[in-house]
Amino acid sequence: MGNFTNGYGKDGATGQEDLGSSQLYLFLGTNQAETHPVTFEYLLRSREKNKAKLVVIDPRATPTSSFADQHIAIRPHTDMAIAYGMLAHIIKAELYDKDFVSKWVLGFEELKKHIETEASLSSGPRR
Repeated sequence: MGNFTNGYGKDGATGQEDLGSSQLYLFLGTNQAETHPVTFEYLLRSREKNKAKLVVIDPRATPTSSFADQHIAIRPHTDMAIAYGMLAHIIKAELYDKDFVSKWVLGFEELKKHIETEASLSSGPRR
């Protein structure tokens, strides 16, 4: 969402509110309650209406994580590892919206090939 404030209002492509229509909010290494308090309050109000879940992945307990349904306290500097793991699982299990990806996502095939290559390299013998 860029700098997090461009999610207000209705998206022209979907006709839905970006932030307000979410069913899950996943924050990876960001403390939105302190860095974008106005937008975070908007998100919390929308979350109440939608019964959306909030998952925060951050090594620290932060004001944002205090609102989370789940706080995953990973080790510092492992955010890319968890992002790669999530991507690898989503791609392998085909848990993504293929129509949406083909219409809106540039470079997905390259990303998929990169993730699959990295996964095959990391599954080899350990040194």
